[in-house]
Amino acid sequence: MGIGDPTTNHWNNWPNSAGFDVREQVHTPVSLPITGTIPAYAAGILYRNGLGPRDVHANKDGKPVYRVSHWFDNLSQVHRFQIHPSSATNPNVTVTHNSRLTCDKAVERIKREARRTEFTFGPDRDPCQTIFQKAQCFFRPQPKDSPSSLGIGVAFAVNLPGLDRKAKRSEKGADGKLTTLFNLSDHDMVQSLDPRTLEPLGIAEQRVLHPALKGPLSGAHAATDPQTGDVFNYNLDVGMPPQGGVYRVFTVSAKTGKTDSISQSFCVWNAFFRGFAIPLLWTRNLIEGMSQYDRSKPATWFVIDRTPARRGVVAAFETPAFFCFHSINTFEVPSSDKPDTSVDLVADLIAYDSLACINRFYIDNLLSDSPSAQEFAGDMSTRPVYRRYRLPGVPLSGPKNSKPPKPGKGEEVFSGARGYAPELPTLNPARMMREYQYVYGVTDSGKSTFVDGLVKWDVQNRTYTTWSEAGQTASEPIFVADPERSDKEDGGCLLSVVLDGTEGKSYLLVLDAETMKEMGRASVDGVVGFGFHGIHVPQKMVD
Repeated sequence: MGIGDPTTNHWNNWPNSAGFDVREQVHTPVSLPITGTIPAYAAGILYRNGLGPRDVHANKDGKPVYRVSHWFDNLSQVHRFQIHPSSATNPNVTVTHNSRLTCDKAVERIKREARRTEFTFGPDRDPCQTIFQKAQCFFRPQPKDSPSSLGIGVAFAVNLPGLDRKAKRSEKGADGKLTTLFNLSDHDMVQSLDPRTLEPLGIAEQRVLHPALKGPLSGAHAATDPQTGDVFNYNLDVGMPPQGGVYRVFTVSAKTGKTDSISQSFCVWNAFFRGFAIPLLWTRNLIEGMSQYDRSKPATWFVIDRTPARRGVVAAFETPAFFCFHSINTFEVPSSDKPDTSVDLVADLIAYDSLACINRFYIDNLLSDSPSAQEFAGDMSTRPVYRRYRLPGVPLSGPKNSKPPKPGKGEEVFSGARGYAPELPTLNPARMMREYQYVYGVTDSGKSTFVDGLVKWDVQNRTYTTWSEAGQTASEPIFVADPERSDKEDGGCLLSVVLDGTEGKSYLLVLDAETMKEMGRASVDGVVGFGFHGIHVPQKMVD
């Protein structure tokens, strides 16, 4: 018997249920006890999203009227860990923590109507809600009557160009200082938060950036040019062409706040909506609106010119089918055929072999004490791999293209070990869009029903190092660079919020990013729910 064998029942030794149902909030920052050492260069603020309550109870009788079924449909709560530098009065680094549910009005609406009316990722599994009710709420405006009326909580951004001048600010800011914190999700709405209290301040749609951005879906992971600060994202308008079914790729200038549309297509991997997404009218969720996974349909890559020349789609490629939540990094290398006029693109991502992982992420399939979790816990086919692709011969110059060129063939360079892919991947920000050696993430190796550790990948040597302790469920690791080790790509630390399932409490873990050994931790007197992403704001932006 070994890892992944249901007869061992070892998953019960990795309790995690506390991380999927969090009811406490800490509105006033509290000091956390520290063991070990937290380095001074980590000073700043770590924002983390997480799950709030799973069950919503009615006011009148206290009985639950709604239960969150899918991890991606969490009722969002935001956590703020401020790492305070030493001072004349206190020679030690200290940590404070506060948190807030950022969708209070949405919870009140669920209590009142006993269902969710907004678009969700997974089905609500409410047998009392008829197809007519589902279709009816699709045609109702999305509920956004107050800043906390939507559950938005996948990723964060600070000082977003184009929106930071429109959204209400909690304090007067200066260039380079933290002025606005934004909550992002995989639709076209963003939520602004007070960077200190985490109170929701407003909700904006992407169409305020540009009237053409009218589609309901977008990417929570907007890309930022590390040199200019310009932001790149897409807006997806569903429906039948030519009005619908369009990816509008756009950029927002960090300098001017102006938004420009640069193309209408990009990389599309194998998760397709049925019937031009028209079934979404009555399913009201993405999972039931998706087609069955089809391995015979290749993934299509579109290469878009992001330079001021705005040449549109300059190349297209096809590779064997895969599914993906997160890309890692992409960079250019000289083309082997025509190094003076073209480049090859190297693209790294976390690849799944099917859509089965989406079903695995129903909360009942992740809970350590849930019978349905056993089916997936030992099934390593639902785990991803670290995969590298090469897209050869992308032209560096040429005319503007009105339509995508005929796809060429992309090359799969390698796939890593299953179960040890760095999902929720992060790396040293200085290596974004450049050739790099190290990437960090969470592991899903089969020790638990959920993630079970942290991993550091050495990409050049294709080896990995892990941190894992029994009963400890870690979140996405965030890299913070050590200025005194700037000669080392892995010179810095990792910040990860971990649930100690045996104690039922969380802590902020600090690992040395070079050795993957613990440096210190700050303990929370409660639970930080399992979320997706975080962001570290350095002290120079906080002062």
